[in-house]
Amino acid sequence: MLYRTPFLVDLVNEKAGRILKLDSIKNGRAWKGMDMLIFNTWHWWTHTGRNQP
Repeated sequence: MLYRTPFLVDLVNEKAGRILKLDSIKNGRAWKGMDMLIFNTWHWWTHTGRNQP
Protein backbone atom coordinates (compact mmCIF):
# COMPACT_ATOMS: atom_id res chain seq x y z
CA MET A 1 0.00 0.00 0.00
CA LEU A 2 1.32 3.44 -0.89
CA TYR A 3 0.18 6.31 1.31
CA ARG A 4 1.82 9.65 0.63
CA THR A 5 1.68 12.42 3.17
CA PRO A 6 4.19 15.24 3.66
CA PHE A 7 3.86 15.11 7.46
CA LEU A 8 3.48 12.29 9.95
CA VAL A 9 1.42 14.55 12.23
CA ASP A 10 -1.76 16.42 11.31
CA LEU A 11 -1.71 19.74 9.45
CA VAL A 12 -4.64 22.12 10.01
CA ASN A 13 -5.55 25.53 8.62
CA GLU A 14 -6.13 28.27 11.19
CA LYS A 15 -6.21 32.09 11.14
CA ALA A 16 -2.46 32.19 11.72
CA GLY A 17 -1.87 29.87 8.73
CA ARG A 18 -1.08 26.19 8.43
CA ILE A 19 -0.32 24.65 11.82
CA LEU A 20 1.30 21.28 12.58
CA LYS A 21 -0.58 19.52 15.40
CA LEU A 22 2.29 17.64 17.02
CA ASP A 23 -0.02 15.83 19.43
CA SER A 24 -2.38 14.49 16.73
CA ILE A 25 -1.84 11.69 14.21
CA LYS A 26 -5.36 11.12 12.86
CA ASN A 27 -4.03 9.97 9.49
CA GLY A 28 -2.05 7.31 11.31
CA ARG A 29 -4.89 4.83 10.98
CA ALA A 30 -3.94 4.50 7.28
CA TRP A 31 -0.62 2.89 8.22
CA LYS A 32 -1.54 1.31 11.57
CA GLY A 33 -0.69 -2.36 11.49
CA MET A 34 1.82 -2.06 8.63
CA ASP A 35 5.05 -4.00 8.97
CA MET A 36 7.20 -1.25 7.49
CA LEU A 37 7.19 2.54 7.15
CA ILE A 38 9.56 4.19 4.69
CA PHE A 39 10.52 7.81 5.29
CA ASN A 40 11.93 9.81 2.39
CA THR A 41 12.44 13.33 3.70
CA TRP A 42 15.75 14.51 2.29
CA HIS A 43 14.42 16.35 -0.77
CA TRP A 44 12.06 18.67 1.17
CA TRP A 45 15.10 20.52 2.48
CA THR A 46 15.76 21.74 -1.07
CA HIS A 47 12.35 23.43 -1.42
CA THR A 48 11.79 27.00 -0.20
CA GLY A 49 8.92 29.46 0.03
CA ARG A 50 5.60 28.41 -1.54
CA ASN A 51 7.13 25.16 -2.85
CA GLN A 52 7.26 23.69 0.64
CA PRO A 53 4.45 21.27 1.54
